[in-house]
Amino acid sequence: MAVVGSGRGDLKLMDASNHIIDDAKSSHLADLPIILGTAFIKNQSLRQQALDLYKSLPSEGVLSQRDVSNVEFDDEHGFQLRLTRKAMLVDLGKDEFGFKIDRARRVVQYLDQHQIDALRIDADYAKKVLVKVRSR
Repeated sequence: MAVVGSGRGDLKLMDASNHIIDDAKSSHLADLPIILGTAFIKNQSLRQQALDLYKSLPSEGVLSQRDVSNVEFDDEHGFQLRLTRKAMLVDLGKDEFGFKIDRARRVVQYLDQHQIDALRIDADYAKKVLVKVRSR
């Protein structure tokens, strides 16, 4: 179902029941979502939230399952999505993911249309989205 890792190179397979079952091989990395962070190894509930968040993304398009390389969690920023292209990080916080994903998707589309290269999108605000642009 997914690959879970601490961020230190130890990757494990997770089954559909949210149980860590075996070591992941490099061949699994291309086909499965990666849930990355030490908090996920220890906390089954947090792992399930990350998997549910990933499953809530559309399968195609901007900010989709195909566009996300991994799901991360940070105590300060909450859930974060690392986008495959340009390694952009999208902060989503700890709740209201549908609303925040929609706003972040529109920002990513705008950045793409205007060829703006961003490092991070912070969608965890009530009335705004912050974008940190890469310096050239």
